[in-house]
Amino acid sequence: MPKNVKTEWKRTLLDSTMHMTHNFEINEVETTNLAIAGKEGVGMINFEKKKGKWYKWGNLEYGPLGEIKIAPSSKTFRTAAISPMHGNNLSVFDNNHDRTFLTDNLNQGHALATADFLGNGNHQIAVCWREPNRDKRVGIKMFSKNIRTKNWEELTIDDNKMACEDMQVADLNGDGKLDIIASGRATHNLVIYWNRN
Repeated sequence: MPKNVKTEWKRTLLDSTMHMTHNFEINEVETTNLAIAGKEGVGMINFEKKKGKWYKWGNLEYGPLGEIKIAPSSKTFRTAAISPMHGNNLSVFDNNHDRTFLTDNLNQGHALATADFLGNGNHQIAVCWREPNRDKRVGIKMFSKNIRTKNWEELTIDDNKMACEDMQVADLNGDGKLDIIASGRATHNLVIYWNRN
């Protein structure tokens, strides 16, 4: 950041090959990685601290994608994504890049969050969509993998009150549990879903 914030900021072009990029996720576990979701799939760019440079690596895969979230400490999946852009599919990818489809009943899927909402030491996925789906409903769902049965289970967080445009996760009341904050453009609402688990 320059001392005078009104002057031009220094910029570094990381990539100009993708089209219709829609979202990105930052992962800073061992190094800084950017996962960029777009028409061609997901592009990965990482920052090598020793050399002070950004590097693009890997082939574009899984495309087209819209939203993407990385869960580096999850035991059951590595990445969650909505496809295509503003699409109807929610998928997860494991460390071997194998894909599992969790649902195709979104409509205008538009926000994702991954966190240990249930406090069981694992990550779950919260997903929302902003247009009525096949069931003529909008809402927010949570997907959790049962470690014992290896099956993914679907939970309803909001049933037809939130046409969600975006969501964030935070412990708003300091009880050690992550809450969901969601905003709905079509439904004109901002809602906190308190984690009572």
